[in-house]
Amino acid sequence: VVGEVETLQTTAEQHADVLAKHLQNNYRVQVRGDEEKIHLRCDPYGASDSRPEKDVYRVFKRMGFDISAAEYSKTGTGTGRISVESRVEMLNRLFSDFEGKQRLFVACDERRQPVAPKLVQALEEMERTEDGHAESRRKGEGDMTHYVSALAYAVWPFEKEATKGVTTHGII
Repeated sequence: VVGEVETLQTTAEQHADVLAKHLQNNYRVQVRGDEEKIHLRCDPYGASDSRPEKDVYRVFKRMGFDISAAEYSKTGTGTGRISVESRVEMLNRLFSDFEGKQRLFVACDERRQPVAPKLVQALEEMERTEDGHAESRRKGEGDMTHYVSALAYAVWPFEKEATKGVTTHGII
């Protein structure tokens, strides 16, 4: 993780513009033009109020981003669902697998502070309920789960691809 971009009370177009400028200014990445495009993997769109509408995807595409859902349906089109448990399991495995190997890191700045402080705060504050559920509170102001969800959606397709050849022989 090399940074975080947050906008409050903005439209999808305003957020896409801030993100494009951030990428250009900090990483010299051009969003528009014939060069390679920035690829975003996002919360799968859908018809429920808890999911972004397809129009959000259209706005980002119009702004020059290559954007798609983190998970597609079984037919390879549209969007699929990634359960909270699957996202939590994946991130836990990336931060420290059963052998203690870490494959996901949050970069620090020159003062040794995390470059994604809200993500780190969210990760540090998240815990399961007494009955073992993750993300059980109602979303709203002050909700920190969005940072962790965004990270999970961003890495899901790559981690899913990396684990395709993994077998579970002998595990019950």
